[in-house]
Amino acid sequence: MGGSRGLLVALAAGAALTAGGVVPPAVSASAAAPRADPAAAARQLPDFGNPNGHAHVPRAGGAVSTSHPDHVIGTGTPASCTSAAVVRAVARGGVITFNCGRTR
Repeated sequence: MGGSRGLLVALAAGAALTAGGVVPPAVSASAAAPRADPAAAARQLPDFGNPNGHAHVPRAGGAVSTSHPDHVIGTGTPASCTSAAVVRAVARGGVITFNCGRTR
């Protein structure tokens, strides 16, 4: 087989196209690469998060009442909730709530 038709047939049969040419399916890069063991990879990762559910949350990071917010972003429509309004409210600080209308 020659030309582009031969290349398409080889690729359809599972050959790999490399800078050096076409590698037959029996020795393609994916077949020659060692397969990763997902369990081994998971054992190598650090233990992030709160796996036991007993992390201490500082008082300042706890829940706050939103019944009397310092700032309300939006006037009831999605268009009224702009990123500029969020930036302004965050810069002023305090409790921020959103009134962006109904969600679907």
